[in-house]
Amino acid sequence: MPTWSSLPAELRLMIIHHLMQTKRGWAICASVCREWQYEIERKNFRQLKLGTSCVDGLQNIVRSRHLVKHIWLNIELRRYSCRTCRRTEGEKWQKGNAQVAREAILKLFSILHQWQAGSELTLELSAQSPSDREHAFKNLYFGGDNENGYPNVHYSASESAEITSADVQDPKHGWIDGVQVQAPESESISRIFEPIYPKFTDDLPSVHAVTKFVLRRHCRRQFELGALERLLNRLPCLESLIYEPWERWNVWIQKLHLPSTLKSVSLFEETSEPYAKIFDESYPSFGYGMPRVASRVVSSAVATRSLNLEHLSAAFIVEARDFFKSCQPSWVWEHLQSLVLTSDTLSHKAKLEDVFNLLQNAAKAALSMPRLHTLTLWSTGQRQACKFSYQVNPALVTWRGTWDLKLDSRTIQDWTKVARKQGQHDLQVKRELLSTHVNSQGHAVELLDLPCGVVDPESLWQMRREMVSGWQGR
Repeated sequence: MPTWSSLPAELRLMIIHHLMQTKRGWAICASVCREWQYEIERKNFRQLKLGTSCVDGLQNIVRSRHLVKHIWLNIELRRYSCRTCRRTEGEKWQKGNAQVAREAILKLFSILHQWQAGSELTLELSAQSPSDREHAFKNLYFGGDNENGYPNVHYSASESAEITSADVQDPKHGWIDGVQVQAPESESISRIFEPIYPKFTDDLPSVHAVTKFVLRRHCRRQFELGALERLLNRLPCLESLIYEPWERWNVWIQKLHLPSTLKSVSLFEETSEPYAKIFDESYPSFGYGMPRVASRVVSSAVATRSLNLEHLSAAFIVEARDFFKSCQPSWVWEHLQSLVLTSDTLSHKAKLEDVFNLLQNAAKAALSMPRLHTLTLWSTGQRQACKFSYQVNPALVTWRGTWDLKLDSRTIQDWTKVARKQGQHDLQVKRELLSTHVNSQGHAVELLDLPCGVVDPESLWQMRREMVSGWQGR
């Protein structure tokens, strides 16, 4: 009779991994033998999601620290009732939440301060009140523990298919038979986007073990600029940043100073046109219904910062037109391998001359990017979407979008120069027309087949699910 050790190593590994696909209870199998213990612990410890009350437990992880690759601190803020779900937070309430966030982050940093540098460790933060999802926003993702989320080994396809149960009856908040039948009020929306002001002084320890910091779009409550900068500055080995702030509710990104140690930056400004419309109707003088415009100052600052980066993706926060205009003739991007930017110039309503000028300016900059592998410019809005992309090997420029564009000879010549400078003799030109309408940013990202890193995969999945599950998707 064959024994466990007599089975091929590949087969043993397949059996263990199949076991770990089950929903619950598989962790107890770590006691079977050392091989099972190693594989199961590697899975268990790889990504740790900690609530505010669980941070102390991290102190006890000593032997398995090297297995931990991702720590997600989900800060649970104070609950609120229906009496206040349509009101913005008062000063006293904000101070209470700020203190909760401060204590949780300070405790986590104090523990991680003892961890040594050397392995790649991701630190992710999110903050939400359990009440955020209990009133009008039952279909949104906040990072809480009670959410059916991104399909993975912990969720079957059927379990992840629905955000809300069909038996949900809450007409007071616009929900009947598990369906959101009416739009939330502007005050309710403001509540879930309240800022957080944790105040840190020199008592925040430095953490050398963290190399990547993540703040995703499900963290609708934005951390105040000073607090966020102090957090980043206490991560001296930080190499990668993923930041997905929300439009309108976050003006601080325009002043955020990025650490000099960064090699990879992904910025994605999330928005909700239905919410903006609600705000515009409630507060017409505030200009919520106006098209968003990326700051020239930010675009120029990011262009300067990109000189030391290996990978940069900036969606809607940076305008590609201003990015390239701010580039100096003497600049050389010695390390940059991939660049992804958005531009409102890429519109079916724009002048062709402006579109071609943008693509030619991009080619001019690319001549000074000796390690460049891919460059992508894209845009979406008014149910349209498009992208221009360049790849080195094989040398190829592609236009893909809901509207067609034939590149002029000057643009093709400029990108041919880029390809030849990188050792490629022939440049192929490809056009792909999409015969569909775009209903959201997430839809555009998928249709355009944008590069990995434009937006976090789980964030993209959440965008698509929220769009079809809310009142605006019916």
